[in-house]
Amino acid sequence: MIILFRTPYWLWLLPLLAVLLWWLGRRSRMPRAALLLRSLITLLIVVALADPIRPGTAGPAPLLILADQSASLTEDVRNEAWQIATRIAEERGSAETTVAALGEEVVIAPDLKQPQIQADGTDIEAALQLAKGLQPSGGRVLLLSDGAATSPGVDEAAQALREQGVAVDVLPLADDIQADARIVDISLPAGLRAGQSFRGAVTIDSTAATTATLVISFNGQPVAEQALTLTEETLSIPLPGTVPDEGLQRFRAELRIDDAHAENNSLDTTVLVGPPPRVLVVEHRPDSAAQLRDMLEAQGVQSEALRPADVSSSLSDLRRFDAIVLQDIPASALSLDQQSALREYVRSMGHGLLAIGGTSSYSLGGYKGTPLEEVLPVRMETPPRRERQQVALLLIIDRSASMYGATPTTNKLELAKGGAIAATQVLVPNDRVGVLSFDTETEWTVPFTRIGEGLALSEIQDRIAKLDFGGGTDIYKSLGVGLPELAEQDAVVRHAVLLTDGRSFTANPDAYDRLTEQARSYGITLSTIAIGDDADKELLERLADRGGGRYHFAADPQELPRLTLMETEIAREDPRVEGEFQPQPAGAHPIVRGFVPSQFPSLEGYVAVTPKPEAETVLQSPQEDPILTSWQYGLGRSLAWTSDSGEAWSGNWQSWGESALLWTQMLAYTFPDPSQGPLTVRIDRSGATPMIVADARGDDGTPLDLADVGARVEDPDGNESTVRLKQIAPGQYQAPLPAENNGAYTVGVALRKNDQQLEAQAGWAKPYAAEFALSPDRALLERIATISGGQVLTSADAAADAVKAETPRPTQAFWPWLIGLAVLLWPLEIAIRRGWLRLRR
Repeated sequence: MIILFRTPYWLWLLPLLAVLLWWLGRRSRMPRAALLLRSLITLLIVVALADPIRPGTAGPAPLLILADQSASLTEDVRNEAWQIATRIAEERGSAETTVAALGEEVVIAPDLKQPQIQADGTDIEAALQLAKGLQPSGGRVLLLSDGAATSPGVDEAAQALREQGVAVDVLPLADDIQADARIVDISLPAGLRAGQSFRGAVTIDSTAATTATLVISFNGQPVAEQALTLTEETLSIPLPGTVPDEGLQRFRAELRIDDAHAENNSLDTTVLVGPPPRVLVVEHRPDSAAQLRDMLEAQGVQSEALRPADVSSSLSDLRRFDAIVLQDIPASALSLDQQSALREYVRSMGHGLLAIGGTSSYSLGGYKGTPLEEVLPVRMETPPRRERQQVALLLIIDRSASMYGATPTTNKLELAKGGAIAATQVLVPNDRVGVLSFDTETEWTVPFTRIGEGLALSEIQDRIAKLDFGGGTDIYKSLGVGLPELAEQDAVVRHAVLLTDGRSFTANPDAYDRLTEQARSYGITLSTIAIGDDADKELLERLADRGGGRYHFAADPQELPRLTLMETEIAREDPRVEGEFQPQPAGAHPIVRGFVPSQFPSLEGYVAVTPKPEAETVLQSPQEDPILTSWQYGLGRSLAWTSDSGEAWSGNWQSWGESALLWTQMLAYTFPDPSQGPLTVRIDRSGATPMIVADARGDDGTPLDLADVGARVEDPDGNESTVRLKQIAPGQYQAPLPAENNGAYTVGVALRKNDQQLEAQAGWAKPYAAEFALSPDRALLERIATISGGQVLTSADAAADAVKAETPRPTQAFWPWLIGLAVLLWPLEIAIRRGWLRLRR
């Protein structure tokens, strides 16, 4: 029995009274029996003043019983849950009890009769919100469910009940039924075009190991059938294919299996397929992109190849291409107008751009600060390295008579010397530099020396400044002297830059190839700068290509200092990372959907760059440097592939059997949306009812108002209906989509205003109910009980005991009894104290 004191502060008198009575006992001649009675009377009075009580019990708390009646449970389990709920309600008698059926909606049953409800969902959040409204002063909730909630916010609703003093007890419903498998998703790559091969995926979940047959249909016709062995893990089935025609197409994935719910064994999707794709490949030398183009053509992508100088800077000329590929193109090969056109081609026109790496692209190609860097998803900064690598730089400068100019703006040698002097200032201590000048002979203007040691920087620059003109031009001899000496230098990065405006009269191409091949074996890279139209541009481009460097054409001699300085900065930063590795996905992305990451072939190198904050890294190196990066730029998309297209680093990748499909899927991701145009149609699913929304614009971009707009809708069974769209905003029209059944719906919208007529298409697939996309979730039920302060029950009897209604008991006060006893003892104490009660001897 629990005793409580209403005014316990009176109990503080007890120690004082004990001291007083002790003192009286020592000083008074009062009989001991009287003294004891007086102490007892005083004690009774003090305790009575403290007002001791035995608390009573209140009436039973209000109870809300929620019985899950959703379709995820079998009929037997639903009936059993309802029987448990009604039994408990009846046992509680007159106690306040509410019984409600839980499904997509929550329906109260005042007569305890099992109601008919929408069973395609389990809105536990709404049920807990109902409890909050029904029990503002506290109470209890008994939830009978499998926990497969189709609504968010359950945890927050449980916390709100706890704060209101409402505890939720849960009784998990066990449903011993057969295994259930379901189609979770059909994934198709973006930007599909007619005739283009693609790789998608069908995702399947199963609650148990079983077998099934997967059937893929296209526009109602089965096109593939596959036997599957399902496990309890999610399974992703590759979906390769080719869409032959443009326009709105329907896909269906169907599992043929006898399981718990047939409703989730099929799923539909629609895709708007554009016209056959066309791609422009800008190649750094003739036929260098031939292998890439062949792979694209084999996948149904038409391509055209151009050299950088032939690329138009007019957007109207570029419009006919869905995407443009830059194959290892340096920024210097494109004029500022061309680069700006490429930027607007993506940003304003919504087309795609793919930049492929190599020794002449990204930071190696001088992209920093250009429109190319702006349009791409990466910055040209090299990711931080643990230790900077030492650089050995060789500048080979043509001093022949043709380098002479009468003015500072035409004197090529003076400009070349200015670039060489600037280059020495960029290098840091411990780097090495050598300057070799040549005409028909070669001379070490500055023999290789370490910056900070040997020759002082001022002396190096003074020697360069004193370089004077000579006679003819022998490029082969200068390379034969300079490159072997560069190979002897103790540095990780060995880079040579050749500047010349003339044509060499010695050696054939094969001899040059042997020189560059030997240099490459020592890790040397060679870049060339052709000065003016008289230079042997074909030879210099070949040398840079074979030498693993960059070729620059300086039509204006004043470009020499900038190009020389840029080559020095590239050598100093050394953004190349070489060595065999296997790229891996940085996360799920449509480009790599349907591919097995463990089957990706290895790469031998890449250009290290930094992804922009808004970009998505698709593939990355073991150091987490981006290999393939994408982003949305304005209306279009651009991709950055930092390895090459097979020349040096990606030979294994190019020979991989699925390389062509992946290149195609990369480009398809950047293709413009075929639904975009003067009339665009979409299905808005933000509300309870899907809406057909059409946006109409004139050629000048102004809204087309007061037009006659109608839509023809075809349902999954092939039945057609028409609806009229009403204008709701400038240029925007809307109407509800009549979608009763699950499956794919196609919508064709036609607009007419005066003599102008526009047409567009859209599609939408109504999925099966969310109730069939979930599995029982006992953990959710346990979380609800823990958060709200309730308990997890194990049986119907335990649930009945937990919420049974007990008879209330009033509060009992003890002070009258204590005072009465004190009054009865008082006369006895008087009689003993006065001697009226004495024992005779």
